[in-house]
Amino acid sequence: MALTILNTNTAGLSGAIVVGIMMYLKYKKLDITMILNGALGGLVAITAGPDLYNIYLPILIGSIGGILVVIFVPLFDKLKIDDPVGALSVHLVNGIWGTLAVGIFASNEAN
Repeated sequence: MALTILNTNTAGLSGAIVVGIMMYLKYKKLDITMILNGALGGLVAITAGPDLYNIYLPILIGSIGGILVVIFVPLFDKLKIDDPVGALSVHLVNGIWGTLAVGIFASNEAN
């Protein structure tokens, strides 16, 4: 259970940090709503199998989840898909990414 808690929190944190860095580099300011969506994206991405990874892979998985949020929030806006809080980017896109991540990265070494 400790590994699941550690991996879940690590992925959420890495998603938030990556989005914060990306927002600052792009706009020279921090956007708290995007940072929170990055954290949620990291959490959603790791949820498919938080006990299946070592302690380092959730950093990568959560970071990719945050990057996907930054990419897909404006994309859904350009496509005129009504998503005022970024829920599609967080849940749909990162749910797909998290499911794929299990197939790519999961191992029984962590157990």
